[in-house]
Order: sequence, then structure tokens, then C-alpha cells
Amino acid sequence: MLHRFVVTAMVCLFLLSGNTLVLADDSSSLRDELGDLRCKVGGLEAARAPAGGGDAASLTSLRKKASIQIGGDGAVDLIYKHRDDQTSDSDEVDSTEFHTNSANLRFKVSSGANTFLYIKLDLDDSWDSALDGAGLDQDDLLEEVKFVWNNVRNSGWGFVFGKGEVPYGQDKTLGIIQSFHHNDETYSSEGPGFLLAGTEQSMAGDAANPHANVGRVAHPGEVDNVYMIGANVNYRDFLRFEIALFQNNDNVLTGGFGRGLHEDRSDDHLGFQSFAARLWMSPVENLRMQLSFIREYNDTAGDAGLTGNNWAEEDQCALSFGFTYRLGQLPLELFGEYQHGWDWNYTDDYDTNTYQLGLIWSATESCSLGVMGEWLDIDDDNNDAEEDYGRVVLSAKHRLQSRIYMVLEYGYEWWDGDFDNADDQDRSAHMVAFRTGWAF
Repeated sequence: MLHRFVVTAMVCLFLLSGNTLVLADDSSSLRDELGDLRCKVGGLEAARAPAGGGDAASLTSLRKKASIQIGGDGAVDLIYKHRDDQTSDSDEVDSTEFHTNSANLRFKVSSGANTFLYIKLDLDDSWDSALDGAGLDQDDLLEEVKFVWNNVRNSGWGFVFGKGEVPYGQDKTLGIIQSFHHNDETYSSEGPGFLLAGTEQSMAGDAANPHANVGRVAHPGEVDNVYMIGANVNYRDFLRFEIALFQNNDNVLTGGFGRGLHEDRSDDHLGFQSFAARLWMSPVENLRMQLSFIREYNDTAGDAGLTGNNWAEEDQCALSFGFTYRLGQLPLELFGEYQHGWDWNYTDDYDTNTYQLGLIWSATESCSLGVMGEWLDIDDDNNDAEEDYGRVVLSAKHRLQSRIYMVLEYGYEWWDGDFDNADDQDRSAHMVAFRTGWAF
């Protein structure tokens, strides 16, 4: 009896061990097959990826509550400039400079189809601010940070809250040399604004320095790095209207930056003092037009005793009209803009007119040529002074298959100063610039 039990037990153990070996072999085979499948999928993904690396549509936030898209652009400029001195047209200055421009990082953090947070870091502006020597503000690095709600409840209306650029002007240029419509900075993070500007930025505004800026440059242009509350609405593809109430941060006593106080009140308390509005229109195919208005308010600027300006005004206003037009089937694009500023520079009877006309010819898919002409008229009636800037820019752009692009530009600029209590003056400048850049 015992013998039979032992034999039966041994047989059962043998069968169980055999089943276990079969299961182990099956699990091992399954793992091998899964490994092979992963390798095949990885190979297929690598084969489908572009040669320069895959394009990730988005990343996932650490809390897995939002998708993140990252982009940016960077450029390096080599600029040679030959210009007249500020003090005489018989003395000339030659300079060769390297600049890092358009060093931007952009982040779009989306929580839904129509809601997102947009952040733009201007890395080059942070460096420039440190060199200015003003020591007032470093928040130019964080150029934009704004919450955006588009098409709220399918109404077509959108809202913007935060820091960014207000809806004013068109501000189109060819490449390196910035349009007069950009703003009144002699040199910006996008490129040179005035060819007759002082080469050494720390001495550009020093009238006693012969290498300083030629003439006065204050005139209207884009307004960015400001906090605002904005709204916009679209009507099909025909109209888009934008409006923003913003807090003007132009402190006239400290040369810009900062949000100051005048006596016992804010320079701009956001009570519908500074605002901008812009209307985009596409009445016919290939034509896009914009009409915009801006008012900048600064309480300190209107205090003649504090600023030393006998014709001080607390606000300055400007109007802009611009267009872009593609000539049917031809690879040509025509663009232009006109701006008029009145009581500009927070000064009564200080008026400006800015004109622009440009043409871009896309000679091939990778090469384009452009020409741009501009005129800036500054009329200061109180001081019986009129100053005119003229400019011609020639540009050539080539795009490589790697998406890196190169720009070669030549610019010629001249200035005429007509003064009631001094001799008339004229100055000129030539500039040759080369840029290598990439937007990703």
C-alpha cells in the first residue's frame, strides 16, 4: 500500500514539474517576442523620423495636466558701419561689430483647445539691459507671459491677460536693419534701428561725444514688455479687431523701465489712460491691411517743472496704416506703412510722419531679394526745428535645407537737420551686415 502511494506521488511530481517547465518556456518565448516587437517598432519610428531629428508635437507637464510646445530662434550678426561723426560730416567713424540677435525661447503651455499660457524669453535683451548701466530693471528677459483664451463659448471673442506686445502697427522689415516703424531704439535685440546711431551704446546719448547719435530719434513704433488686458474678435477671414488697455512703463526721468510714481499717484494707474486698438482687414485675395491707434499716458511727463520741458504733455498719440499685397501668381510681395504721431515725446507740437514702401521677390524656393525705402520726418514747432531721415535697404536671403538661413544686407541712411537758430546740417552712413540664423 505504501509502495503504491510513493509511486503515485512521484508520478504527480514529475507531471507538475513538466507543466512548470512548459509554462516557463512559454513565458520566456513571450518575453523574447515582445522584445523583438519593441525593436521593430523602434526601427520603424527611427526610419520615419527626419534626418535632422524627429519633430515632437508636444511634451507633457510634470503634473500631466498640460501639453508644452517649445520653440525659438537665434541669430548672429556681423556689421560693418561707415558713418559721419555727430559733430561734423568731414570726420568719419568706421566700426566692425558682432551682435547676437533674436535669441528667443518660446513656450506654449496648453490646457485645452482654446486656452494656453504663452511665455517668451528674450535672452539678448537681458544682456543688453545689463550693459545699459541704468540698473533699473532686468525684466526684459521675460518679454511676454500672458494667459490667452480664444473663441470663448464659441463666440468668436478672445481675451488676453498678462505681459506682452500691444496691438499697434504693422512693423514689417526685410531682415537685419529694422524699419523706422519698429520703434525709436537706436539698436534693438532684432537688429540696428538707426545707421547713424552711436557705435558705443554707453555713449550714444552723450551729446558731448562726437561718436554719439546723430539727431533726435523719438517717434512712434511698437510697444512691448507691458502689462495689459486685451480682447479680440474675428469675423470669418475678413476682419479681426484687437483692443488692449495697458500700463505704460515709460519712466521719462529714468530713461525707461520701471513703473514710477508722480507725487501721490501712479504715472499710469490703468484707468483707461494708455490703450491701443487695431483692425485687420482682407477685402480681396492676397491683400491684408491694418489700421491702428495708440495713446500712451505718463503723469510725470506732463509736469513741466519736474521734467524741464516747457511744452510738456502727459500723453502722446499715434495712428498707423499698413498693408501687404502678394501680386497674384507672381512671386512678389509689396508692403508699406504710414505712421503719424502728435504731441510725441510727451511734447506739445512735436509731430512725426513715417513712410515706408518695400518689395520682396522670391526668386526661388530658397532665395529671396528685397528692397525697402523709408522716410522719417520729425517736426518740433516749439524749437523751430525739423529733422528728416531717409533710408534705402537692399537685402538677399538664402535658406539652406537644414532650415538655417543667411542674410546679406546693405543700407544707406542720410539725415538733414533744419534749425532756426543754427546752421543746417547733414550726415550720412553706410552699413553692410551679414546674419546667420535659425528658427526652430
